[in-house]
Amino acid sequence: MPPSCGDTSSCGDTSSCADTSSCADTSSLGGTSSSGDALSPDGGTLSPDGGTLSAGEARSPRDARSPRDAFSSGGTADGVPDGVPDGVLPAVVAFRLEFARRQARIARPVPGGLVVLDPRLPDSHEHNQLLWADGEPRPPQGLTAADPTTPAATDPVTSPGPASPVDLAGLAETHLAALSHRHLTVLDDEVGRAGAPALGAAGYEHREELVMVRVLRSAPAPDPSAPGGEQPPAAEQPLAGGRRHLTEEVSAAELRTAVLAWQRHWLPDLPQEVLEQLADRRGVRVRGADQVRYLVSREADGTIAAWCDLYVDAGRHIAQVEEVVTAVGRTRRGHGDAVVGAAVALAARAGVDFVFLLADAGDWPRTWYARRGFTTVGRSHAFTRA
Repeated sequence: MPPSCGDTSSCGDTSSCADTSSCADTSSLGGTSSSGDALSPDGGTLSPDGGTLSAGEARSPRDARSPRDAFSSGGTADGVPDGVPDGVLPAVVAFRLEFARRQARIARPVPGGLVVLDPRLPDSHEHNQLLWADGEPRPPQGLTAADPTTPAATDPVTSPGPASPVDLAGLAETHLAALSHRHLTVLDDEVGRAGAPALGAAGYEHREELVMVRVLRSAPAPDPSAPGGEQPPAAEQPLAGGRRHLTEEVSAAELRTAVLAWQRHWLPDLPQEVLEQLADRRGVRVRGADQVRYLVSREADGTIAAWCDLYVDAGRHIAQVEEVVTAVGRTRRGHGDAVVGAAVALAARAGVDFVFLLADAGDWPRTWYARRGFTTVGRSHAFTRA
């Protein structure tokens, strides 16, 4: 099943799409790091450096909390399932804003959100879009460029307060005018639902995304220096049906051939130069988080059969699994389970409390993820006009 335009784990029609950054079957797209050390889905081994890539210092939006803070918040918010602290969803929103900002060639704060642009990747929706979070302007701090010799551009916030649904379309026209597409990610469910009719009338396609979380730790890590304070190992993701595949971490270059083959199959009408641009953006994603790792599962002959990305924010103790993909003709062999299980195990070893992912609210992969321990805690909305 092909991916839809945007930056989330979803599947859909791509007839007018130049962005393949998502899908969730175990049929999505993937992405960047380096190592080559073998990882078993039930823990495995890593070399001391583990191929971890540093993306520089992360700065949080002003009121963003670590999900770890939520353990003492006195319960869960309405709509958040039992056992999931109420600080998780705000932490996910902060993570997504920061991940986009850290990659951006140009980052421009707007009322309630952020515009990110990268002229080198004009067909990548995730790198050229408006992200809207809430009514409080959140000027990015510590902006960095993808090229260390060229600082990222930033404009001042000109009008505080929440943006209305009409404002969202207007902001997109103002800040994305030079692009052939318009892409908006609305991280607030209520605003996304309210804005859908107006944006639909303006020609935008709407995709509703589920924010799904798996809790790895149910309490803050104790102080290792205190008596009895050593942290026990976190539980790891079992594989469906008892099948196991050896997984490993690879570089973007090693993954590129498999990604291009998958894109050509699902997007046969796109020019080759656009496909290559979308595959090569993985070199930019490494700036998005403290750790950006690409995991693959191989067939016995060494062919890459599935892959996924893992993005780790050490400061917030949260991680994202993204672009879970199974190669054409390799489905129903346990490879998707292998890469997701390996990603969860790596996140747990990195000290992460929560792993989240995004799934299309109207497509079947959401139930696949639910069977693997992920729980829906909220919704966001993607709007695209080609």
